[in-house]
Amino acid sequence: MSKIDDVRKEMMAALKAGDKPRKEALSMLLSALKAAFIDKRADLTEDEENAIVYREIKEAQETIDTTPKDRADIIDECKLKIAVYSGFAPQRMGHRRGAEGAGHRRAHGEGQGPHHEDAHAPRQGQGRRQRRQSPGERTVRVRTQHSGGRMKKYEGYLICTDFDGTFALPNARLSEENLEAVSYFQQNGGLFTIASGRTPTFIRELGDRFRPNAPIIAMNGAMICDENDGHVLRRFPMSRDVLEIMDDIAATGLPRRMSLWNEYEIRDDWTHEDGVLPSARFKSLPEPWFKTVITADPESTLKIRDYFLARYAERFNCGRSWPEGFEIHSLESGKGECMRALKEMYGGRVHTTVGVGDYENDLSLVRDADLGY
Repeated sequence: MSKIDDVRKEMMAALKAGDKPRKEALSMLLSALKAAFIDKRADLTEDEENAIVYREIKEAQETIDTTPKDRADIIDECKLKIAVYSGFAPQRMGHRRGAEGAGHRRAHGEGQGPHHEDAHAPRQGQGRRQRRQSPGERTVRVRTQHSGGRMKKYEGYLICTDFDGTFALPNARLSEENLEAVSYFQQNGGLFTIASGRTPTFIRELGDRFRPNAPIIAMNGAMICDENDGHVLRRFPMSRDVLEIMDDIAATGLPRRMSLWNEYEIRDDWTHEDGVLPSARFKSLPEPWFKTVITADPESTLKIRDYFLARYAERFNCGRSWPEGFEIHSLESGKGECMRALKEMYGGRVHTTVGVGDYENDLSLVRDADLGY
């Protein structure tokens, strides 16, 4: 039985026993194990599973070491995590003694270096390429504000929701009920943001009625942008290899139109009437490129999706955003990937992610969330 199965079994037992704190701690460990499994796209080895458990214990200890003493709620939560996770961590020669020694030194300020705050450190899952920081991309530290005393009702929760068809009504209209609910959630400590195929500018321009209070996931998870000024926190551009794939798909005769979007929210369009291959049309569009949108009738988009998955699934990510729209983006990108990145940016301040979506491009968002809807 894998450690994922073991943790899931213990989590269900805690749920049945009404032990909510233990259940939530186990849910977070399960999420970390599942994320590594998804990244690797294969079963984890015992050593890989153990490494994840040790990492979660280490992160909980680091949170204790850097949390103000008056935040006993956070400290107690992390102590519970360590106690729970230790039950899944086999003893290593000298590990317990070394960990205790390190904790003693931290408590007395000995040998304690700066706390690691690189928000761009890539997830150490298997099957993912190491990502270099892109030109112009900022290394950021996401700041959170605590209530200073008692933890607010929704503090530690991050909701990432799809926009069209999920949070918004047709024609991008926002219901008063949703706006009131989001406002209440944010005022009570919750973090709320949009994970959409839309551009960052479109989402920010909703600010007269609604404003996310966490970074925006835009272009179907090809970039994460600051919710206030829009600067890029992380981005996942496509390689120029996408041009040959677009040529190949165009040759099937199925697409009605193809569009290519770059970082500057500029797009160029191609149709068969252009009389040239898509690569000839798009090669001069300024890079970096973030997504390709292929439109066709619903039956044809299904055929395009199946054609793409049979040939290029190991090179690029893809999915339908609506019945007539099929999108291609970087293999490292995706709404779920960006949601996990946000959780890492917030460190131990986010204990539960909630992913909400309604279509194929939302699958990773729902799958990778601690709570998916």
